[in-house]
Amino acid sequence: MGLPIGVDSIQYYLDNRTIGTEIYDHKAQDNEMNGIAYNNQDSTLYVTGKMWPYLFEIKPVAL
Repeated sequence: MGLPIGVDSIQYYLDNRTIGTEIYDHKAQDNEMNGIAYNNQDSTLYVTGKMWPYLFEIKPVAL
């Protein structure tokens, strides 16, 4: 899978391996994200996972 048409670079990268590790115990296979939403007004991502008990709010930082 490549970049979408018209996109020539990656601006953000989300590594979800450590999301929530301080809050709850989970296994590596539980890190599958299945809900991602973006709020354009405040540049916030909302992320949840298939086996996650929480919804996470993330403020992206440019690389």
